[in-house]
Amino acid sequence: NDVTVKSGSFGVQEDELYYKASKYARENGLPRVYIACNAGARIGLYENLKDKIKVKYYDEQSPAKGYDYIYVNDEDYKALPEGA
Repeated sequence: NDVTVKSGSFGVQEDELYYKASKYARENGLPRVYIACNAGARIGLYENLKDKIKVKYYDEQSPAKGYDYIYVNDEDYKALPEGA
């Protein structure tokens, strides 16, 4: 993964490729080394999802104190295409 492209995040195709390569290596007793520089899952799988993501902060007045969870409200969720 390349950190300079969408923070090095995985998309569906990258995940499937890694899964197949990893499975092949295990089945054939081959060593595998995976080196990555990434920021985690790709929210960009569906760009319109980004503006719908909400954050439940521990303290709304002080976001630096961290958050409890990330969510999409029911209305926005129902408006997303299937599989998004």
